Amino acid sequence: MKRYIFSASLVIATLLVWVNNIKLFGKYDSNTNQRTKALRVAVIPNNQKQVHHIFYLKVHKTGSSTVQNVFLRYGIDRDLTFVVPNNSSGYRNVISYTDTAIPGYNIIPLPKDRHFEMLCFHVIYNRTALDKIMPNDTKYVAIVREPFLQFDSTLRYFKHVFGDGQNVSTFLKNPHLYKNEDVRGSFTNNRMAFEFDFPESLFRDFNSHKTQEYLKKLDEEFDVVLVNEYMEESIVLLRRILNWKVKDVIFLILNKNVLHTLDNTELEKRQLYRQYAKLDYALYEFFFERLWRQINIFGQDIFREISYFKSLRRSVENFCSTDSGPFIFVQNSTWSESFRVSRKDCDDMLRHENDYVDMILPRQYK
Repeated sequence: MKRYIFSASLVIATLLVWVNNIKLFGKYDSNTNQRTKALRVAVIPNNQKQVHHIFYLKVHKTGSSTVQNVFLRYGIDRDLTFVVPNNSSGYRNVISYTDTAIPGYNIIPLPKDRHFEMLCFHVIYNRTALDKIMPNDTKYVAIVREPFLQFDSTLRYFKHVFGDGQNVSTFLKNPHLYKNEDVRGSFTNNRMAFEFDFPESLFRDFNSHKTQEYLKKLDEEFDVVLVNEYMEESIVLLRRILNWKVKDVIFLILNKNVLHTLDNTELEKRQLYRQYAKLDYALYEFFFERLWRQINIFGQDIFREISYFKSLRRSVENFCSTDSGPFIFVQNSTWSESFRVSRKDCDDMLRHENDYVDMILPRQYK
């Protein structure tokens, strides 16, 4: 059988649109009354101030570091106050793999005469706890990825545990052999759903109705949930909701994904994983659809901006990957004033989060 190499985004978009019959650009059905807040928050007056209070759920193996870099650059440039890990997790860039942010336990105390403005390090979502440390007007942002690709990336990252990634079929045919009974300690048991704080009972006994009820709760609580396979579209939507400038959200892809071969073996793996990861698929498909409903509320102008942003990103990627001068000049457009992208900007877009921690600490805790 002839084999074709597709990008992950094209494969997943095709599967989800045709298999689940999602109407990406249809009108919002007001009778459902399920996404009123999601659509409402997408419309922000142009004269509104830029949003500085942000919580970002950095979900593992979803391309989350790329988006985190945008927040870190923005916050440092404006001297915002970050919620910073205190190393209790064993990692300088992780608040917790199993808990939410808790003052005195896993985050450094608030600096004197300041208030927390941005949280973008790994942590488990818990709205009650987060409301205690973040301002009332905080925008809540997260990211999801097609579940099988997220799972595959996890196995590749933890190859010292799962091998070189060729044992995925073996894992999926007998997941109980590898399953950690404590969901808090597992990176393969619906990990995205765990980081969104789904009730632990659903991991043991999947219930479609209760899952949808929890998704409705998340729908009310999150302002933007980006989709990895549509990163540029997601970022343009995020820019509009945060009322940031185009230069603020330019990014370079960090930790690039491998291309996948869509053949019978690959399809078998995905079918097996869909049965195992029901929570992650419910989460992904819910916010995949919501992303496009939010984008669609802006009309044709946002699609023109998306096209512009994709072209701009290609130019920036080319500049940053070649030795072609000290900067590039970006002319003004409908969506942006003119600006420059310098070699320093390239370095910042590729900078590791640990290096940003080193920058934040001495500035924030003088």
